[in-house]
Amino acid sequence: MEGGADIENAPHDFTQGLKQILQAIYANISSYIISPTLAHHIVTTGSRFMFSHETKPLLLAQMEDYLYGKNISFTLRPTKGDKKKLWPDSQVYDVIFRPDRLEHVCYYEFIEK
Repeated sequence: MEGGADIENAPHDFTQGLKQILQAIYANISSYIISPTLAHHIVTTGSRFMFSHETKPLLLAQMEDYLYGKNISFTLRPTKGDKKKLWPDSQVYDVIFRPDRLEHVCYYEFIEK
């Protein structure tokens, strides 16, 4: 049995309602028209929404691990002068071992600025 035969035998109210829903969807979608300039921008950059600055992750899981005494993850980075010496780099360490003058700056503001 073909799919079209089921539609022919469907009640009139169902087909009328389906027709109205499809017309509403088509009317809504047909209004999505963008200019060629915006289309080119989206194709070349991947998005029409851009920030004026780079975003940084706010690693709350690392901070929670530190506060609960768990091991935190970090990246080993070489020092500038000697490539053989490595130091653990972590956002949490930046906040915990920050200068005293930044003591009253919250975690979010410290990472943001």
